[in-house]
Amino acid sequence: MQGSAGKPAEPPASGGRGPAGHVAEDAGASGAANGADAAGRGEDGVAPAPVRRTLRRTPAGVASAGGAVPGGATDADDGRRRSVGGGTGVPTARVAEGERTERRSIQDVEPEEIIGAIRKVFNRTGPHVREEGMRLVAQELGFARMGSNVRSAIDGAMRAAVRCRVIERVGEEYVLLARDVNDYSRDELVDALRAATGTSWTEREEAIVPAVRHLGFRRTGSAIQEAFRSALRSALCTGAMETSDGLVRKRR
Repeated sequence: MQGSAGKPAEPPASGGRGPAGHVAEDAGASGAANGADAAGRGEDGVAPAPVRRTLRRTPAGVASAGGAVPGGATDADDGRRRSVGGGTGVPTARVAEGERTERRSIQDVEPEEIIGAIRKVFNRTGPHVREEGMRLVAQELGFARMGSNVRSAIDGAMRAAVRCRVIERVGEEYVLLARDVNDYSRDELVDALRAATGTSWTEREEAIVPAVRHLGFRRTGSAIQEAFRSALRSALCTGAMETSDGLVRKRR
């Protein structure tokens, strides 16, 4: 076949199209598109929803990952920042391992819990000067630092613990007065019952629990319950406490 100038016609370059090639290529593309469309539809002829993917930053660049979160990329590999807020892309600091997710206020802590922490600290670690003891109690309660409110609450609880005979001051140090309920005298247990129940009528068994907490014990095991039942019987016999219809209270 000769060209218009008498030269042989050159075949179309790669990617180029002659008039006939153009038609054939269009036909092939149309067939491929129809085939892909048919393959992408189910038996009911409805195409599935498009799959969205999320970009994940890695040290080597940006890679795709399944399970998209609308809005952008996450720094999943270095663990330092992540997108939150439904795709707002606002970075937030990741919570460190073991760190509290919710801050606790000292106002949420009952005085009995602080006294229980005082007993635990001095029972476990021995005598301490006041400042060191308070710092350890704050840590036991979950406070890394002692602000003014934490200091005030623990200071008041230390004074109450001395009055309740949980700890006592010996020189410059504070020491645990009694490790076990059996180390207390019966009169001391009676005093704890009177202080815990006050002048309000209380069920006999229910009077024991606040008395146990009054001395900083966290559990009411069988030995502790029996010791306080004995002290309650003694208090009723001596008139230190009174009873009526199964209720007890401190005698006025």
